[in-house]
Amino acid sequence: MYHSNEFDTVYLHKNDIKNWKSSLVFSVRFGEVFSKLKPQKYKINKFIQIDENYIINLGNVSIKTINAFGHTPGSVCFIDNYHKIIFTGDAVGSGSGVLLCIPGSLKIQEYNESLKKLILKLEPYKEYTFLGGHSNQSIKTNEEPKNSFFLGSKGTPYAKPLNFKIVEDMQILCEKIITKTIIPQKTYFLGFTKLAVYEYKNARITLKAKY
Repeated sequence: MYHSNEFDTVYLHKNDIKNWKSSLVFSVRFGEVFSKLKPQKYKINKFIQIDENYIINLGNVSIKTINAFGHTPGSVCFIDNYHKIIFTGDAVGSGSGVLLCIPGSLKIQEYNESLKKLILKLEPYKEYTFLGGHSNQSIKTNEEPKNSFFLGSKGTPYAKPLNFKIVEDMQILCEKIITKTIIPQKTYFLGFTKLAVYEYKNARITLKAKY
């Protein structure tokens, strides 16, 4: 999102465009402050709205969109059949967990239902290469984390392989959180907000501590 102003054409799910002013703009602004980035202007009214099965034509390659709501109301994955790649963005995290604690994130129950649908849709592509939105979240390192989200500058000790299995584990973790059959691995405060981190096998979810 941060570099969207560098492109003439930007695609964004209609749900995220709809929720931009009410919640998502606050998440983006938080990300800028947290990452010490210069604030940008986002021309949301010029973004192209996309939805399930929207095809982005890149010439010899066509990219298919599938909905993966949760991290944001309009989170999506992009399927590149030519290169056998799935771009997951932040929908299931980038290897060290998904954040459901930002303004606009869906409730854990909604994310659970979204993941059930996503697993079925990803089944034909489960052997593809999965690429997330943040490379430093997928790199295993012994480096001590330098911030509240347990990330170092070159990786994280919590990195797991990003693949179809992590999506399955994520859905099971949701069920465990909902049924209260799992306790947080850790809790911490980000500002005045208490967050809880849950883990199950390869999956990791951070959400506001209220379970």
